[in-house]
Amino acid sequence: MTDAVATYRLQLHRGFDLDAAAAVVPYLAALGISHVYLSPITTARPGSLHGYDVVDPTRVNPELGGEPALERLRAALNAHGMGLLLDIVPNHMCVSDAGNEWWRDVLRRGRESDYADYFDIDWDAPGLDGKVLLPVLGDTLEAVIASGELTLGRAADGEPQLAYYEATFPLREAPSPGAAVADVAAAQHYRLDFWRTGLRRLNYRRFFDISELAGLRQERDEVFEATHQLALRLVRSGVADGLRVDHVDGLADPAGYLARLREEAGPATWIVVEKILAPGESLPGWPVEGTTGYDFAALATGVFVDEAGAGALAELEAEFGGDGGGFEDIAARAKRDVLAGLFQAEAARAERAAARAGVTGMAGALPELFGRFPRYRAYPGEDGDAAYTEFLTRLEQLSSAVAAKGVEDTAFYRALRLLALNEVGASPARFGTSVADFHAAMRHAAAQHPRALLATATHDTKRGEDARVRIALLSQAPERWRAAVRRWDGLAQARLGDGATDPHTRYLLWQTLVGAHPVTDDRLVDYMRKAVREAKVRTSWLDPDPEYEAAVARFARAVLADAELVGAVDAFVVEMAAAARDAALGQLLLKLTCPGVPDIYQGTELWDLSLVDPDNRRPVDFDLRRRVLAGSAEDAPGAEKLCLLRRLLALRRERPWAFAPGAGYLPLVAGRAQARVVAFARGAAADPLEIVVVVPRFPARDRRAEELRVGAGAGRWRDVVHGGDVAGPTLRLGSRPAVLVRVA
Repeated sequence: MTDAVATYRLQLHRGFDLDAAAAVVPYLAALGISHVYLSPITTARPGSLHGYDVVDPTRVNPELGGEPALERLRAALNAHGMGLLLDIVPNHMCVSDAGNEWWRDVLRRGRESDYADYFDIDWDAPGLDGKVLLPVLGDTLEAVIASGELTLGRAADGEPQLAYYEATFPLREAPSPGAAVADVAAAQHYRLDFWRTGLRRLNYRRFFDISELAGLRQERDEVFEATHQLALRLVRSGVADGLRVDHVDGLADPAGYLARLREEAGPATWIVVEKILAPGESLPGWPVEGTTGYDFAALATGVFVDEAGAGALAELEAEFGGDGGGFEDIAARAKRDVLAGLFQAEAARAERAAARAGVTGMAGALPELFGRFPRYRAYPGEDGDAAYTEFLTRLEQLSSAVAAKGVEDTAFYRALRLLALNEVGASPARFGTSVADFHAAMRHAAAQHPRALLATATHDTKRGEDARVRIALLSQAPERWRAAVRRWDGLAQARLGDGATDPHTRYLLWQTLVGAHPVTDDRLVDYMRKAVREAKVRTSWLDPDPEYEAAVARFARAVLADAELVGAVDAFVVEMAAAARDAALGQLLLKLTCPGVPDIYQGTELWDLSLVDPDNRRPVDFDLRRRVLAGSAEDAPGAEKLCLLRRLLALRRERPWAFAPGAGYLPLVAGRAQARVVAFARGAAADPLEIVVVVPRFPARDRRAEELRVGAGAGRWRDVVHGGDVAGPTLRLGSRPAVLVRVA
């Protein structure tokens, strides 16, 4: 495969297809990227903006241009000596679209379908008589029939079907003339149900709590073969160099699946897995290059979080209505909430599996077990007892879903001490990354996973990488932040009224403003609506409170319409701008020099102040970035970031031995500043003192005039970041991030 220097993630959809991806290849090559990293290219639900709602894994999505467009992209990559990393989705398929012929056949033929065992369906679930429950109706089946909303008709190919607005459902056989809709519905291999009550009796595994995405059984040979035929053909033919495996924790047997994938794809295929690791957890011994980089993102952001600010920020959150509990308690309650509110059907299935295995008392134990379980799931393996293995599998698959929804999509919107820590792969309970912990993690990465991805932004991160670092700096200046936010909130309350919204939600908004400023009111309102629904305290996706959400929206718009408030936020951000710039560039510098392969999310080569999806999937202005790269738009916001990225990617190409698997990683001691600076050397394993990296941790509280001293050997050194040469054996540096390369 093409040597991996850095990946660049592109989000594909019909507005930015494979030909559009090919058009940016020359720019990415000039930037120094080695691999284009695509969101899923298999056929998804029409209009999909992300590609994870797959309806046909055997074909390249025609909305993206199909296989001819993929060939054109491959030709463009070949012309620039670049490679391709594909995102595959083994865990689930979209079942709400008629384009999923496998699912349609299951609905038509029931257990007799050739695809009945492709999907993870509990055909023996009590009370369903061997049918698949479809919780898709806006009312009871009887009410929907009475209102005439459910009708009999025919598809475009003449196939008889039931229709409920845009949703259609195939029939096991053509109904007799004049047949009543109720009789036809009752005769099918599926049961249509009111979505609210149906969610409690669902009998197929979902992707998290999304009923439109049904789980696949990759543990079955025929499922693996059918769903991977396209991806394996592309890697075997050299079209793709590697595979990114989505949501590996959703599978029944991740280890077995990855062993099969490695065997089929071959030893040269670059395989990384989307896996959330808890603090201190290591990737299991799977035959993969590593993770997609959430673990690195947590460490890199944590470098800029000042542990000394933890107490002051906890007090400030409590002042704004926080419950004062530790994050572990907040997360435990959140996981219990989602287990009871979102995963009743899955919990019931796990309890039935437990009973078959002779395990009793699971109904009462699950909330406590999942509430306090410290990881997404465990990997206990098989013990030879089929029933017990089935029970463990159900438990582990549910564990990962409860953790994802309970922590990422609930607790992260309830615990607001410092939003920079509320990130996929991170834990707000871990307030910052010590220098010792960072070095230990990087030495482990160098030894175990030197080709894992290093990410600081993805399509799933909760906020942009530079917005996150801005917020992290609040930990370095908690008293300054306390004074500012009290003033802002006081002004808002005086002008907008004390009943505008609750204080905890306002505290979320103030931190969000600091991170995303300047932000439009529509973007802020959309974010706040999603945030309060995810928190599931006053409103939620399942039970929205329109009045509360309207109050939050009014408050957000009123804040941005108030010139004095916006001016105060702007002044605070400007005051922190130099520190935020240094921290953001320091974070980028770590990603470009640490053991692993840097991953650049689309558009983030300039300042990334985006919010959670879909905000972070907005169109990218590649023309502006081309002009910055060419030197004709040097005043563009974030131009210095792009220029640093280009210089460091060039360094990785010039000295590949310093970053390749087997390269050395040597922590350096920065004299009196050792707790304030992350410093290390890279180079050949035998002599790593070739490239020296120095990143000051606390630019918002520590911009001292004194110099940092890092012992780094004799000789002359070139400063890649700031230019100029310095001499050893002791390097005297300023207070900004630096990379020095030994030149003599």
